[in-house]
Amino acid sequence: MFLYYLSLGSNINPEENLAEAIKRLRNTFQITKISNFYLNSASGFEGGDFINGCIEIVMQEHDFDYINSILKSTEDHFGRDRKQPKFSDRPLDIDIVLVIQEENLIYISKEIQDYDFVSIPLNEIITETISNKLEISQISNSSFKEVKIYL
Repeated sequence: MFLYYLSLGSNINPEENLAEAIKRLRNTFQITKISNFYLNSASGFEGGDFINGCIEIVMQEHDFDYINSILKSTEDHFGRDRKQPKFSDRPLDIDIVLVIQEENLIYISKEIQDYDFVSIPLNEIITETISNKLEISQISNSSFKEVKIYL
């Protein structure tokens, strides 16, 4: 069994887009955990505030490319414009940030260490053992405001 951790974010109609994206992902994946969602400033560009959170999905097989293709298709469904710069306003952004199998780290995205908007919600839904391996157990950011996403 593989656990995939996905980072979700939006700064265009974020409450609605994130809730609808999670509902849509539930049609394909078994979502087992959902973090809190946080309002935070745009990172890397001047833009509207984002709302970010993380989810855990369970897969029997390790198929990164298949999962990633579904995530990109989901982003496209919500109007993601891939011609825009990497750091820009977006209705939906979904990235695989961590894959584990039986507490073994299979894949680790650099975004976990680079961005609090990834590591803070991720840390809420991973085990303490994994948190310690990733060295994110003490990360916090008091400037983040928790936001309720109605699923």
